[in-house]
Parts: sequence; C-alpha cells; structure tokens
Amino acid sequence: WWIVIRPANKRAKEHIELVRSLREGDKVVTAGGIHGKIVKVKEKTVDVEVGSGIILTFDKYAIRRRLEDA
Repeated sequence: WWIVIRPANKRAKEHIELVRSLREGDKVVTAGGIHGKIVKVKEKTVDVEVGSGIILTFDKYAIRRRLEDA
C-alpha cells in the first residue's frame, strides 16, 4: 500500500505546488512536451510563448515542469 499510494500522493502535491507557483517569465514544459515561456498567468490558464510572437493558452494543470536556467 505505501509503496504504490505514497509516491503518487507526493507527486500530486508537488504538481499542485508547481501550478500555484507559476509566474510570468518562467520557462516551462507542458504535458504534451511543448517548451515555452509564460507571458501571462490567469486564474485557470497561462499564456505561453512557444516561438517568436506565437502565444498559446494552456490550462494551468497542463504545465508539467519548470525548466531551471543553467
């Protein structure tokens, strides 16, 4: 029970914290593997610039991870 449920709960909590901490300027990767930079954070969505002047709107929960600057 602990081997299966505990890690899943931990990952879910970490993802919720990630979603809450999203800020403009963050470089992110979506669930679909799209890389981009957040240009606007709204209540339930984020606008992500994926190319020069190309902005896509994603549900916040579609953001899977934040890229750290090297």
